[in-house]
Amino acid sequence: MKSYLKGVVSTLAVVAVCAVFAPLYTDFRARAETVAWLAQLEPVQRAIEKNEAISQPEFKDSKVTLYRADKRGLILLKGGNNGRMLVLTLSVNSGKPVWECVGAPARDMPIKCRS
Repeated sequence: MKSYLKGVVSTLAVVAVCAVFAPLYTDFRARAETVAWLAQLEPVQRAIEKNEAISQPEFKDSKVTLYRADKRGLILLKGGNNGRMLVLTLSVNSGKPVWECVGAPARDMPIKCRS
C-alpha cells in the first residue's frame, strides 16, 4: 500500500509540474517564432526605408500562411502554431524610421514590440 501511495503522489507531482510548465513552454515557443520572423523581416524593413525593391524573405520552418509588404511601410505576416497575425508599420520620428509591431498577443511578442 505504501508503494502504491508513493506512485500516486509521484504521478500527481509530475502532472502538476506539466500543468504549470506546458503553457510557459508554449508562450516561449511562440515568442521565439516571432523573434525569428522579425529577424527575417529586417532586410524588407531596410528596403522599405530606402525606397528600394522589396524581396520575398524565406521563412524557414515557421508555417507562414500570409505575407504582404508594401512600399508605404506596412508589413503583414500571419502563421505559426497559433495562427497569429503580426503587423509592422513604419513611421518617421525626428527623421529616423521607427517600426511599430502589433497584432499578436503580448505574451507572444518580443519585449521590443510590447506596448
